[in-house]
Amino acid sequence: MVTLLVTAVLASAIALRSSSDFVARFGDLLAVLLYLFTPWTAINLVDFYLVRHGHYSIREIFNAHGMYRRWNWRGLAAYGLGFAAMIPFFSTACISGQLRAHSGRGSGHAGWTAVAGVAYLVACRSMNVDRDRSQAAAADAGLETADDPRLVTRL
Repeated sequence: MVTLLVTAVLASAIALRSSSDFVARFGDLLAVLLYLFTPWTAINLVDFYLVRHGHYSIREIFNAHGMYRRWNWRGLAAYGLGFAAMIPFFSTACISGQLRAHSGRGSGHAGWTAVAGVAYLVACRSMNVDRDRSQAAAADAGLETADDPRLVTRL
């Protein structure tokens, strides 16, 4: 609660201080969030559709010492590369990349999103996906599945 209160006070003070151009500052905030989340989204989509094909262990996701570990070096490296590839195209009041004039406002995320996805896909070539799939199945043994008849409700 204290953290939320401090954050609310700081956010309110910043908003009141820059109220003369609030819409532009809010647009810059949204652009920065777009720049931060775009490589992460590309990595998640590549992992789900191309690497693991939707096979994850529910129990292991919450186990810091389990098969997914606390940190995924492949994902972090791909995120760093993808984010670095977008920096020259940034277009905000505070940060302006050198190549933004050639690409138009907000296009730093468009084509360079593929850098993070491709980097992650290449990094995952050393991963044993079949072993991970069998570990996930073993870890989740005993969990209810969607086709479990006990989950069917009658209307």
